[in-house]
Amino acid sequence: MTVLARIRVCMRHLAMVAVCTVACGACSPSSNDAASSALPDGFEPFVEQRWSLEAASTGYACGTTTLAKDLWITGFRALTPSGTHHVIVSLADDTGVPARDCARGNLDPRVLFATGSASRGFDLPSGVALHLHAGQVLHVGIHTVNATNDRLEGLSGVSVSTVDASLVRHEAEVVLAGSRTFAIPARALEYVVRSEATIAEETQLVALSSVMHRLGSSQRVSVLDGQDERVLHDALFTFGEERVVAFDEVTLSAGARLAVRCTFDNVSTELVSGGIGAANELCLASVYRYPATGGDPYAWVQ
Repeated sequence: MTVLARIRVCMRHLAMVAVCTVACGACSPSSNDAASSALPDGFEPFVEQRWSLEAASTGYACGTTTLAKDLWITGFRALTPSGTHHVIVSLADDTGVPARDCARGNLDPRVLFATGSASRGFDLPSGVALHLHAGQVLHVGIHTVNATNDRLEGLSGVSVSTVDASLVRHEAEVVLAGSRTFAIPARALEYVVRSEATIAEETQLVALSSVMHRLGSSQRVSVLDGQDERVLHDALFTFGEERVVAFDEVTLSAGARLAVRCTFDNVSTELVSGGIGAANELCLASVYRYPATGGDPYAWVQ
């Protein structure tokens, strides 16, 4: 094991300890619920899920809601009281889809927002919004951790800012880029998975977030145009500390390539394959772009 790999593995263990330390604070159902009333100006509750955990345990709270009206979303804020490890909000493919077993790591193709306990959210550029329609079904999955000696309860979720449709110049959407067909050998450290997707038509990128599981240690996302490379994101990754990275609008011309490079540290004695299950790994970037095409959300995934 190289020195860098050792450091990364240690950082991952320390990060999990940090999550437990947050949960160990003196907290009660009332203190956790109080966070839900502290919404930023201009934001309203979007999806929320109540949960409870016995002492020294972990769990998942899964929920489903159907939108009652059209929404043009311009920003997200996370509600992550003590005990929240991460929150994922996704859009179901069809109406009437039952709640997924989020404990198994099930994901809908259109992940709208994913956040760890350390993240607070992001805003789309002025005039850009995600359009959700009345009747669409949302799934929320919340991973919780209670390292205290007492029962812990809370309300976790996501709030959003919205605008009138007349103020929107560009409709955005979320698509995935990367790979889900790979295998990480046992005891493989600094194992690299690469993928490239060719852009079919000009598009604007405004933000992205890394989508990996527990073995992920870093991710690099860049635009390749001829011999030129523009790095959009290059950072260490810690499961449970997911966040959306917003940047100045980047134009991808038709024929350009979007490259995703993921690094994994598998200290186990078992091979780990790519897939959406909790026991699998992912090498994906969730990308916010416009204009929306309404096409396959996996179009940039190998």
